[in-house]
Amino acid sequence: MFQLEGYRQVDRVLAATLNRGDPVPLRVSTGLLCGIRLHYRVLRTDAQLWKAVVAAYFFELMDQAETEILAYHWHPEGRSPVTQPHLHLGPGLGQLTRISARAHLPTGPIAIEDFIGLCIVEFGASPRRADWETVLRQTRNDQENY
Repeated sequence: MFQLEGYRQVDRVLAATLNRGDPVPLRVSTGLLCGIRLHYRVLRTDAQLWKAVVAAYFFELMDQAETEILAYHWHPEGRSPVTQPHLHLGPGLGQLTRISARAHLPTGPIAIEDFIGLCIVEFGASPRRADWETVLRQTRNDQENY
């Protein structure tokens, strides 16, 4: 389901996208959709091993019309002057967006595991596995041990 660009491109920003960039239903009756894009670099470690390092991320929650409800972004390179991790509150929130639609609300770094857990716990997405919490915790720990 994730599409990856060529891993042989060392120290160049590459992309991994869920469902070729098209929003994916969360398998809930509310009709919510999510979008996930990760930008990464493949680096060689001191031990001559290869390691993928996140270079940017875009995690988005949308309604059925693909109107953004919320989005976690981190893009330290590019045209935007906002380079720290942040949260966007989109038009899908309703009246609150008159104030917040253009705001970049600061956050700490958000791991993909955090976003998937948010979709399951707070927005009612149906996990495909009964052990989803263990899997998310383990993959997050694996990333922190690099």
